[in-house]
Amino acid sequence: MQAVAFGDASHWGSKISPTGPDHSFDKPEEDVNVYYGRDRGEKGVDAASYASWQDFLDNWNQSAEEFAYVLRLDGTWTMIKSGTVIDDAEDDIVLARADMIRAVRAPST
Repeated sequence: MQAVAFGDASHWGSKISPTGPDHSFDKPEEDVNVYYGRDRGEKGVDAASYASWQDFLDNWNQSAEEFAYVLRLDGTWTMIKSGTVIDDAEDDIVLARADMIRAVRAPST
């Protein structure tokens, strides 16, 4: 839950918090989550909660985001990708993260 408590994130790694003081949005520590509020000082990007699933669906995407990750009360993850809702999305999230890692680590040609 701590990972979600930091609010909107640009990147998720396997660690929530950096080990040193030099972590920032522009120069993140390797494999550490990067948050808009904590790491770039933005306001209005705190974690949000909604009265119902329908309330979330109606109101979450005020900034035209491509992805949303929702930790449901039953402990499952739901992912919204380009408007498509994927319930029980833990595997999809792991695969999306693997794709991001491959893209970042791919040698430039």
